[in-house]
Amino acid sequence: ETLLPLPNLLTASNPVSYHVGTGRQLLNYVFDFILTGPTAVEHELLFVTCFWSKSTSLEYLSKTLLELNRLHPPSRGDHRRRKLRIRICISSRSAFQKLFHTSSDKGFTYANTARAYQRLGLPSPEKLGNLDIVIKSKFFRPISVLHGKYVIVDRKRLLLPSCNVSWEEWLEGMGVFEGGIVDSFLEYYHETWGGTGESLQSLSGNQIDLRTEERLLPTVFLTQPHHAVFPPLRFVPTVISRVISSCLSFKISPSVTPAPLTPQNIFMAALVRQARRSIFIQTPNLTCPDLLEVLYERLTRNGESIDIEIITCTKMMFLEQVVTTGFGGPSKSDGTERKLRWGATTESCVNELLRRVNDSISENSTLSIYYYNPLPEMEMAQQSHVKAMIVDKEVTVVGSANGDRASWFTSGEVNVMVLDENFARGVKDSLE
Repeated sequence: ETLLPLPNLLTASNPVSYHVGTGRQLLNYVFDFILTGPTAVEHELLFVTCFWSKSTSLEYLSKTLLELNRLHPPSRGDHRRRKLRIRICISSRSAFQKLFHTSSDKGFTYANTARAYQRLGLPSPEKLGNLDIVIKSKFFRPISVLHGKYVIVDRKRLLLPSCNVSWEEWLEGMGVFEGGIVDSFLEYYHETWGGTGESLQSLSGNQIDLRTEERLLPTVFLTQPHHAVFPPLRFVPTVISRVISSCLSFKISPSVTPAPLTPQNIFMAALVRQARRSIFIQTPNLTCPDLLEVLYERLTRNGESIDIEIITCTKMMFLEQVVTTGFGGPSKSDGTERKLRWGATTESCVNELLRRVNDSISENSTLSIYYYNPLPEMEMAQQSHVKAMIVDKEVTVVGSANGDRASWFTSGEVNVMVLDENFARGVKDSLE
């Protein structure tokens, strides 16, 4: 299940760098990246985020737009020169927005008025007259968001931050890429956000620089289409669930439904199953039953030792965890281990995994689970919002997907897999 043809997900790219910091620090890096030096935007900026709220990051973005407006005055001598094209895409802004958002797949386009921009916390359109700006939002009731965050500069460079435009001071990660993965993201953007007749025609003067062939590495675009399905309600009888679903016009998932067969879910589960030596996972939450099951299966496989290290958080986004797991996830229905309830929160899922593994872990295998605790120099980041998986110290996945049920079942996600020991080592060292 994918929005793009499978061959278009397989690319060769140049992972330029990986950065770790608070969300504010990383977005400040993004804005500097598009304003100055050889990476400065010249033709087009695609800025996609999930959550949007008044914050220091939003103030940075507003100042960046004003500066871009100053740096791109209208050309007196060349009437063919287009305005700098900027597209801003958001999915979650407020409870009011979620309740009354259009159910159309085309989403909602904000009016180009001072009032609309003021509500978004942006400068008025009159102050941004040199820019061609369109702002859109998409949200799918009851709880399905487009959770992916990415920035594409001039169709040449991709920045993949884990952070939102938000007030949270959390630890975040961000990859910077060039090459074929940018083309895949452009196609995905067009399928997801470009439903307004916008084409992907070439930009004047835009020549994609693929560097040298020797620097390109195997990369895979791991997508997860959104699914507007409410999680199973464990404490509500099936008949009542059906009535609720009918009255509110959304689907409630059956309790035993497995995760959708998407590139993200299939690939990440396969990475765990086929890991030979080690698995490292850093995720804000860990509540996805399918991920927990494959971790348990790999740890208890006879004759095949494995070292698994997981870094997650405690007491993070508690309400979101409970709602997206259906207040505890699927319960036992036919006596199989697969349908045993894992829990509604990261803490309960971690405890259940440890309980199950305790008596059945394979010989010489280890499972180490840590709750994030910041170093003194990063004490402002009281929680970790990083999403990363490293398998056998050579396969790395970074992007927007958490290890929770929402990211594997309902949210739209974007991730990049990189096959390279040096990149894997760099990501791990940065996080440590």
